[in-house]
Amino acid sequence: REARLERFLADVLAHAQSTGQLGMSDTMAKAITQLTDLLHSDVHQDSLVAMRDKEAERMIIQLFTFLCAEDNLPLLERLRPAVGSEGGPYLSRGTLERLQTGNRHVEAARYIASMTDTFFLELYDHLFRPDVEYWFF
Repeated sequence: REARLERFLADVLAHAQSTGQLGMSDTMAKAITQLTDLLHSDVHQDSLVAMRDKEAERMIIQLFTFLCAEDNLPLLERLRPAVGSEGGPYLSRGTLERLQTGNRHVEAARYIASMTDTFFLELYDHLFRPDVEYWFF
């Protein structure tokens, strides 16, 4: 690491001395760009973050599919939130009506987009993982 840093500083110093401006040589700029690109690629992405992103995407798709199925709407109307909520319905009458009469895919997407992370997880767990306990609320 020290050697790389020394080469970088030497290049910046040499560039400043030869041009009178703070900067780096084209060769060093190209190397820095390649390194930056590598670090921002999938090689550097934390695998745990990538797994969480994929799991969140899967959960959103599963809830979206559930909301778009007409047979599931009456069930949603009867559900009540678990611990940590005020006890109102998961699905308001207005949202339910929009899902029933409007473009169900658009309304389901709007409904999911309006959710907080906590509300989404609570609803998802209530529907798909009923054994989850909310010890963290």
